[in-house]
Amino acid sequence: MQTHVLAFHALYRCRHAGVCCTSGWTIPVEAPLYRSLKSALEWGQLRPDGPHRADDLFEPIADLPHGEPVALRRRADGSCVFFERERGNLCAIQRQTDHAHLPSACRHFPRVAVIDPRGTFVTLSHVCPTAARMLLEEDDAEVVSSGPVIDRHLALDGLDARDALPPLLTRDLLWDWDGWDRWERGAARLLARSDRAPEVSLAGLRESVESVRAWRPADGPLEDAVAAALDRGGRVTEPLTLSDASLGALCAAIDASIPEALKPSGLAATPIFDVPGWGRWDGPVGRYLAARAFANWVGYYGADVRTWFASVVAAYAVLKASAGARMQSGAAPGDPDVLVQAFGDADRLVLHMASASALAEHLDEWEIER
Repeated sequence: MQTHVLAFHALYRCRHAGVCCTSGWTIPVEAPLYRSLKSALEWGQLRPDGPHRADDLFEPIADLPHGEPVALRRRADGSCVFFERERGNLCAIQRQTDHAHLPSACRHFPRVAVIDPRGTFVTLSHVCPTAARMLLEEDDAEVVSSGPVIDRHLALDGLDARDALPPLLTRDLLWDWDGWDRWERGAARLLARSDRAPEVSLAGLRESVESVRAWRPADGPLEDAVAAALDRGGRVTEPLTLSDASLGALCAAIDASIPEALKPSGLAATPIFDVPGWGRWDGPVGRYLAARAFANWVGYYGADVRTWFASVVAAYAVLKASAGARMQSGAAPGDPDVLVQAFGDADRLVLHMASASALAEHLDEWEIER
């Protein structure tokens, strides 16, 4: 199966920022890999700094996602016991064995994948600062099938929809795969346009959503309707305006979709959406929204393409709230470092904490202001 990514993510390579290794996440270890790592420890092929006994490095945890026996232990500061800060943010497992001996979660990060009959579609989590900084670079949102981000030796896991029906266009009508493919690619291009503010792109996408929802099989090929809908959205010139109450409701939907075990989420009860210098970030914010529209899991769970659209607007709301919170520290308006941090804060919530299926349920009934 061919793998597809957005062009602005295609050149991603790990730069050892270390955020993934120090975020305090539970990292399951697959049973065969656990046996291999225990053997490497016993034979001295793997010698992390500090404890060398398996019991000190792995932690039994009940109810891991796929029945894995253990997870990597974490230090008191939340960092992984194999993390080597003093060696330049390296990983002892990767340095002393090889990349193939990393747990699946480590090998995949920051990739987030959807696998369906069309192929494998990969977006990135901007919790990784290297991925986040790529959004600051001018680049388009064309879909490509090559680049360092595509690891040919990695069998990508993700949302597996290979045996599923296409997503729902409306509550009583399915997309076909060709139509969905054209929609997903076109929506990413629309959101990442460099000649308009992201709020105008969101308004255009809303127009496209309502246009394509009017399609019926008797009207001809769905692909043609998608092209016409996206063209119509591309001509919109007025921005999407949402009240703080509506943006807050979307943030609340994200928060409500996070399992209790992962709370508190860190989202403020009353988010701040007044972000000085927000307009200086139009290009990066547009590319961020394109990344959240592409390989979007909510689209496969939602009851309508409106739900998919609402998830993109929800990502916008959480990003703006994250930037607003960061700006409270007194950062200069338009500081790109603040935006990079906000990208990470937002994706930690949207991609890593919120359940896509639960979020779809919350957003199925969401009504956008008009």
